[in-house]
Order: sequence, then structure tokens, then C-alpha cells
Amino acid sequence: MEDKRFYVYVHYCNNKLIYIGKGTGKRYLSKDYRNKHWNNTVNKHKDLSCFIVCDSMKETDAYELEEFLISEIGLNNLTNISLGGENFGTYDKSGKNNPMYGKTHPSKGKKMPQISHKGRLGLKHTKDSNFKNMINQPKIKGVVIDGVHYHSITKASIATGMYRSTISRRIKRGFYEEISK
Repeated sequence: MEDKRFYVYVHYCNNKLIYIGKGTGKRYLSKDYRNKHWNNTVNKHKDLSCFIVCDSMKETDAYELEEFLISEIGLNNLTNISLGGENFGTYDKSGKNNPMYGKTHPSKGKKMPQISHKGRLGLKHTKDSNFKNMINQPKIKGVVIDGVHYHSITKASIATGMYRSTISRRIKRGFYEEISK
């Protein structure tokens, strides 16, 4: 039986398309886990409309449609930070794709405050404090993503191209299995 619980959705602010995404459940209505650019746009206009473009899709089909729509509209015209699809962990706003390309940052030329580290003592840890710190450290946990076992979330992040926070969030939501060592 095919899993057809995925959909592709869009967000509008002031009747202007700002975001294209893939989701399940009520993701299209959620304001959680959005990027800074999306949050700034929504907070500025405060007129968010959410619509499902196509539903009851397989995940691969939803990824493909999301990626197609983003490429047709253009990443620079949206608040999306990636090209969508299964490559959602890749950030592609470098060089000419960056909205600030060729512009001068407003804070350029302002002097930044200097933070002084004078007067700090370089205290050493004792053997007892080192042992206590070692015991209190969280254990490194492995993760299983799509049947592949990774020894840590960091290694899974490097191998899959996803952010560690995305992997952690998906573990909490039950998409991936975490393995304690």
C-alpha cells in the first residue's frame, strides 16, 4: 500500500506568493520551524494565507512538485532557503543567488564594540572535576535514517546533507529512530 499522505502547499502574504513547501498533517498552517526570512516577511505583513496545491501524494511526487514549482517561480522570489525536493538541506543563496549580492550592508562602516577578555583566569580542571564532567556528558546517540545506521546525528547530517536540527526534530516527531549507546 502506497503512503499518499503528503501534499504541496503555498503561503501568500498580501496576495503575493512567498513560500512553497511539502508537508503532512497540518504543516501548511504551522508557523513553527520556519526560516528567518519567512518569519520577517510574515511579521511585517501579518496577512498570511495558506493553501494546499495538491494533496494525497506519495512523498517522492510531492518532493518533485515542490522542486518544480520553486524552480519555475525562482528561489529569489520566495522566502524558501533551498531549491526544495529531496535536496531541502542544501542552502543555495550564495553569490548572485543571495538577495544582498552587490549591495552594501546598512551596518557597514559602523564600529563594533570590542569585548575584552582581560582579567580572566585560566583555571585548570582537577581530576575529580574532569571525571564528573565526563559522567555528566550526554551519551552520543546513533540514528537510523531510511534503514541506514549512523553513529551520531552529526555523521548522519554530513552523510545526508540535512541540518542536525532537522534530524533531531524528525527524531522527536518519530520519523527517524534514535539509538542509545
